[in-house]
Amino acid sequence: MVLIGVDPHKGSHTAVVVDDDEHELGRVKVRVDRRQLERMLTFAAPFGERTWAIESAGGLGFLLAQQLVRAGEEVVDVPPTLAARVRLLGSGRGSKNDPNDALSTAIAALRDPHLRMVVAEDQAMVLRMLADRYQDLTRLRTQAVCRLHALLAALAPGGVQKRLSANSRARFLRSTCRLKVEARHFPRTISVTLNACADGAFASTAGRGVGLILSCLEGGDFHDCDA
Repeated sequence: MVLIGVDPHKGSHTAVVVDDDEHELGRVKVRVDRRQLERMLTFAAPFGERTWAIESAGGLGFLLAQQLVRAGEEVVDVPPTLAARVRLLGSGRGSKNDPNDALSTAIAALRDPHLRMVVAEDQAMVLRMLADRYQDLTRLRTQAVCRLHALLAALAPGGVQKRLSANSRARFLRSTCRLKVEARHFPRTISVTLNACADGAFASTAGRGVGLILSCLEGGDFHDCDA
């Protein structure tokens, strides 16, 4: 039996095959696309019985690991810290590159019998990914609201109230931007925004405010930001 170590990346995956004596038998670099599984299996076919060791099978190697498992292959998950330790301690493998990383991953799996076996994920993983995406969008929206709040607070003494609709923000900006602002009076970002507003760069339709920000933050709430 041979062990195939895989160093996954966003653009390519590098695989190295080793035997029980840690001798390298072959290597390949596969482009990440719809045919990555087919190319990996074609490369591994001559080696017969095999086990795949993928570095961070729950991270960048997640999709490839799941594809291999569903194709009937045996896959183990190698923690990046373990693969890095093997690479640093191995003679002649100190330099960090894709082939060395893949080789270290294979050797780490060869010498550690307690690694986690990768199993096919079910619909719970899909729901978990959707939930993570929703949380990311929520964090991005909160960040945008806080930045807008900081900008509005810099335009008027005492700032603005924490609960503002898109329409009220637009009215505030129009009333604040009536006078031409000199760049030396405000930081660059604020002066550019004010001058664009004063020059009529923003539409007068209620809700436009500071361009696309207000339209993305309809009914925004500043409660998550510091007063």
